[in-house]
Amino acid sequence: KGGLVVDVVTKGKNGYHAGIQVGDHLVAINGNSTLEIKFDDLMNMLVAAEGTVELQLVRKMKKRLEEIEGIYTVRIAKPFGIKFGENHDSDGLGLLVDKTTKGLSGALADIRVGDQLVSVNGGSVIDGSFDEVMALLVEAQGMVELQLVRKQRKSLEDIEGVYVVHLHKPFGIEFSENIDPDGVGLIVSKAVKGRN
Repeated sequence: KGGLVVDVVTKGKNGYHAGIQVGDHLVAINGNSTLEIKFDDLMNMLVAAEGTVELQLVRKMKKRLEEIEGIYTVRIAKPFGIKFGENHDSDGLGLLVDKTTKGLSGALADIRVGDQLVSVNGGSVIDGSFDEVMALLVEAQGMVELQLVRKQRKSLEDIEGVYVVHLHKPFGIEFSENIDPDGVGLIVSKAVKGRN
């Protein structure tokens, strides 16, 4: 996964005035995609940039279940053969599928690694903790309805919420490595007054 996420937006600096927010993903620098570039290389690109720098960023928005692109529903019985993990994706969708076991109901229903569980038996699990969602799955009886989201990698032109800013240094923003499974850019995480 490549990309950067905005961690800090310093009040009063150029990034703040341009409207960059914590959690935004950096997807291009001066027109060059950052989607497949490693964290250290991206940071070097930002340090080396001179004059006015064009940053293309994505602001992800939470959506209601019926508005989520790529959502699908399966009805499966235990054993699911699915190992779930916590989702650190900035869009806040439910648990991630870490592994499926060949021959068991999850794999037979075409549930794939990286899919995100968003609903169990009609109840949203988007805001549920890992332990709460796992308890729901353990308690579920008979045929269980799961709604999941399968994200598709997109080109920059296809990503909803992309915006461009032109900044001079100091940017007044800090980035961290993106651990989002879709690998879209770096993320902004916190606004701190007076930080460089």
